[in-house]
Amino acid sequence: MASINDLATAAIASSSSPKPAANEASTTSTKRGAFIVLEGLDRSGKTTQAKLLEQRFVEEGRPVKVMRFPDRTTPIGQMIDGYLQSDVEMEDHVIHLLFSANRWEAA
Repeated sequence: MASINDLATAAIASSSSPKPAANEASTTSTKRGAFIVLEGLDRSGKTTQAKLLEQRFVEEGRPVKVMRFPDRTTPIGQMIDGYLQSDVEMEDHVIHLLFSANRWEAA
């Protein structure tokens, strides 16, 4: 399995682009970075790994935005929270779609 450093190195390499030629305008607004998702069971170390990745990118001088899901501050996030707290029952496909919608809210 790849280490966090391996993942960070790969993400940095994939988001690096060559400098524009002298006759090309720099289009920094169109550059895209890496989107890294960490999945795992509760208390499996996702937050720790995210902090290590964030630290590595900051050390490299890269901008970083860490996001956590579900975002329970949104209306959809509150519906998900109700499901996760066993306050509300939902069909599997419904909760799956709500998780997807919660990510779209942040986009």
